[in-house]
Amino acid sequence: MFPSRTKPTPDSVTVISYRPRIFIAVSHSRPASPNTVQAKEENYIVFIRIRLNVQESYPIRRQGLHGNYYKLCSTADCHRHAALLTARINWTLDPCEDYEAFVCSAWDPSKNHRDVASSALDDLRFTWYDRFSDTLVKGSLKFSAGRKPLAMYEMCRNNYPYNQSQVALIHSTLHQIGLSWPGLPHDLQPPLGLLVALSYQWQWPIWITVNMLQPTPSGRRRLLIRKSQSLPIMWNHHRSISRHYFDYWNQFLVLLYPNSATRPSVDEKVVNEIRAMESDVITTLLSAAKSSAPRPASFSFNEIGDHVVNVSATEWADSFQYGVLLRPNLTMEDKILSNDASFLEAVATLIAKYGKQKLNRHVSWLIVQYFGICTDYSLLVSYTGSKERAAWYLPVYCAIHVESSFKVLISTLAYVARFSARDRDTIDSGFDSLVLAAVERVNSSSWMGEDIKSHASRKLSSLKNALWPAESLLSDDVLQSLFAGFPLEEPSYAHYWIKTREAAARVNRTPEYDAALMLPGNNYPYYAGYEDFTNSVELAMGAATAPAFYSNGTRAMLYGGLFFLMAMQIVKAVDNIGIRLAYNGTSFEETMLSPAAMQEFSTRAECQHGANNESVFPEVPAVEVAYAALKDSHLG
Repeated sequence: MFPSRTKPTPDSVTVISYRPRIFIAVSHSRPASPNTVQAKEENYIVFIRIRLNVQESYPIRRQGLHGNYYKLCSTADCHRHAALLTARINWTLDPCEDYEAFVCSAWDPSKNHRDVASSALDDLRFTWYDRFSDTLVKGSLKFSAGRKPLAMYEMCRNNYPYNQSQVALIHSTLHQIGLSWPGLPHDLQPPLGLLVALSYQWQWPIWITVNMLQPTPSGRRRLLIRKSQSLPIMWNHHRSISRHYFDYWNQFLVLLYPNSATRPSVDEKVVNEIRAMESDVITTLLSAAKSSAPRPASFSFNEIGDHVVNVSATEWADSFQYGVLLRPNLTMEDKILSNDASFLEAVATLIAKYGKQKLNRHVSWLIVQYFGICTDYSLLVSYTGSKERAAWYLPVYCAIHVESSFKVLISTLAYVARFSARDRDTIDSGFDSLVLAAVERVNSSSWMGEDIKSHASRKLSSLKNALWPAESLLSDDVLQSLFAGFPLEEPSYAHYWIKTREAAARVNRTPEYDAALMLPGNNYPYYAGYEDFTNSVELAMGAATAPAFYSNGTRAMLYGGLFFLMAMQIVKAVDNIGIRLAYNGTSFEETMLSPAAMQEFSTRAECQHGANNESVFPEVPAVEVAYAALKDSHLG
């Protein structure tokens, strides 16, 4: 991989040349653990930066006609990026001996977030949080509806620590949903229906995320079911309180029932059962979400038994109607789409395993935990460990929850406040150049059969860049109408939180609004991805900031940063999962590629020297696509 064994030094930078043996590769295991995926992406991002950027962002000695030396880039952004890549790197390490150590030595967490930032992607997230107030202020000058999330954010930042406890809102919220805590409701609610309603209506995904896609040409409605991006967060939280779970439970009980005379009794055995169930649920769902062999599927409700075992089609249709409240009601011919039917099976298995009673208690307890912090600042202090840490964390906490409450509106505010027209054009043009480079690499392949070339080229050419909200949403009148029911003035942060969730359930959802809801949020770890059913590269707006994106950087900084993140997702359209799927805008079906063609495709994906049949996907094809697009940008 590294033909030169010369150790790089500040005075003699080794440009690592690596030519993969194929362009498009496929993965035997597209999903991986979140930590593994993040580590792989960050290592390759830094590799690409060293490979592509050092020639342009580091002072290059290039002799001119009269013996002069020129710097190819001298902007503040270039110097900032060059310092990031070279200032802290350990030049005594040999990348041929320990590549990971060499690459990772270049990164140092920002001083402001050193305790919690563990990667360069974390730096992107915290940059978003640090600039969140500025985004709201500037955005609200363009779109007056932006005054509502700004008011909620300022209430959270300035008044939430001093607001009187509003825990009574927890009782009323649970009652509104049809639940109670710690006891059971009078009428048990359908567990799957609760999960769907919390995601679709309240924009609060617990197990699953539910989105509405464009209907089929025949008018069949399509519901996309994906794993909740909250699962890793829930798991980290569960682990942090697991050893003190009974005390943690009791803290909420005392807060919600301050009168000891009327406070429900505590059964430690029941609490331990709830703790064990919570652990089982989250670990089961996380494990299913990381399946090494996902099974994308599209089927009508009456066909669900062919894809998910031991479930009632009628019960699932009724539960989804309970959660989405569509008019007219869902029918058995309407469709479910899932990136992995195995994940749906895990959901169905857990529902069957625990039953209505335990799952009603489980969902109630999750609502109490996560909404409870909004109602009483002392719970945030307890959650963070001290008043000092709570005060430090407060701006991040407020940004996370305000964006969650106003996701679509925040995307429009960020569009006008954080990106100039030139920035947006640069990013859009870069995406187009990557797609073009990918298509050209496919068409010039010497080993792909014509059937694979034709299908892959068509699919790549139809890729969409899911980064910006629809242009029709970028209107003050449209946004005022959409968010008319959202609060502008409330007496406490907790009131804002619950009123915005109630308003989200009542909003008039247009196709453009639904599409914007699917954009990756900046308040979740999921910053970049590829969606099979919309054939879209999904990217959070927060990813388009330094060190991934600079307004005044070089092309190499772009193609080694943000555009490389895009390339990593673009090639997934034609990995071993994507290559099997046809897409024409609304329908989804398996392609008719021959077994021989698929075998050749899979063989080409295997690393020549890797262990356990590891795949070169997605990093190697992404390197080729990004580098080819970079070269084309210079030629153009």
